[in-house]
Amino acid sequence: MKRENSHLKKIISRCRLKIVAVILIITLFAVLLTRLMPTGESDIRKSVCFVDGKVQLCLVTEQDTIILQSDTVCQQGTWINKHWWWPSCHGSILTIGQKNVSSHHSNNAEDSNLSLQISEIVDSIEQLLITKDREQKEIEYYIRSHGVQDEGYNRISYYADVQKRKADSLKIVWQKLKSFKLNPESHWLRRYFLHVSWYDSDGLLNTMNCQPSLVDDNLSEVPIIIHTEQFQTPHGVYAIKRTPCPIIGGKQIVTATLTRDKSTAPHHALLTTGNWIDETRHNLPDLFAREGSPVFTTHGQFVGIINRQNIKR
Repeated sequence: MKRENSHLKKIISRCRLKIVAVILIITLFAVLLTRLMPTGESDIRKSVCFVDGKVQLCLVTEQDTIILQSDTVCQQGTWINKHWWWPSCHGSILTIGQKNVSSHHSNNAEDSNLSLQISEIVDSIEQLLITKDREQKEIEYYIRSHGVQDEGYNRISYYADVQKRKADSLKIVWQKLKSFKLNPESHWLRRYFLHVSWYDSDGLLNTMNCQPSLVDDNLSEVPIIIHTEQFQTPHGVYAIKRTPCPIIGGKQIVTATLTRDKSTAPHHALLTTGNWIDETRHNLPDLFAREGSPVFTTHGQFVGIINRQNIKR
């Protein structure tokens, strides 16, 4: 009798394990199936955001960093999951990187190309300094010879001060570059200081700062991922998923573009349709084909983000 009870308990225990395993498999399959489902129109609108801030082009060595250029960034991006099979955004935004120093740029300091680029930059700055010095002398002569301090005099004097400060800053960079010594660690680098903005369901603009990002300049005009401070994903946005499935659904595509103008469109996101020319190019209207805007098939499958006339994934 005891043996029969023990045997029965083992059978029940095995059945329970099998049932639990089946439930887990079904649940996992359901989750994966859900993640593979295409994105709806409402979620497409909630996936796009503004990406603004500034980017610095730097020449970096082991001990020194020279900032050669600082530009503003004004483009768009899309919230993205780290893993397609699980909600894992954690404040990640997919956008497009800035253009590099040269289309034939090599990041290896031993390559003469980097040395040549620095030499060309030094020569260009030197010529610019000569021009600015001549302009400065002409302005100083005008100020000395102009006896009346009227509105025109004040404007020219202010302009002269601004130009002098710019020339002084440029001269410091020029001197650093002239004394710059290449080594195996020398390379171009871009530093991004960005923030993201999006419209909620009430049409209100929200903003969140991003962590400073360092990107190798070799990785130019390619998709990059930036992160919000403390890796926070704001409530009410939708993070897209880059599934490993092949793109299906024909040649017609749709992009979501945010507008700061007054709009009745949900989340201020305008949807525009176009077509694939081939696997990487599109014919979307330039007005709505903003840098970093997400592109989907008309069935809701994520294709990539816009970079000029290209779609990059």
